[in-house]
Amino acid sequence: MFVTIHSTASVLISQYAPNPLWAFLIGLASHYIIDAIPHGDDNITIKNIGFAKYIKIVLIDNFILIVNLSLLLILKPGLDMSIILLAALIGAVLPDWLSGILQLEKMRPSRFKWTKKILQPLHNFHLFCHNKIIPFSITVQQGLIVQAIFLIFLWWLI
Repeated sequence: MFVTIHSTASVLISQYAPNPLWAFLIGLASHYIIDAIPHGDDNITIKNIGFAKYIKIVLIDNFILIVNLSLLLILKPGLDMSIILLAALIGAVLPDWLSGILQLEKMRPSRFKWTKKILQPLHNFHLFCHNKIIPFSITVQQGLIVQAIFLIFLWWLI
């Protein structure tokens, strides 16, 4: 799922989490649970898009996250940017950010060799959640519809 979905789920989580630690952990778990739902991005390959285009995609996705979060904070009465919300948000988007760092490391290897050792097993688990828990694939177009419905549903719950 796009980070917009995960960040919106984190807002919902923050409304029920008793403290920042639980918010972070539940947000982190929610990422993998939500990613198990077929959502079409397993058909998107980043191998041949290049470094600059990959950065552009990541920036656009995270910009939409900021816009979505800002709209939620503005349009939903009583919702504020608390430490619990921030912890849930970090937990909910962290797996995508770490996978992104790994992809960038593969595109432009750095001198930090430890990054691949640490991030590759996390990325493998992330891919397992995407593709193996519910081994069903949908097209990118169907995935966008699923994600839009999921986003609307989360907004409704908040």
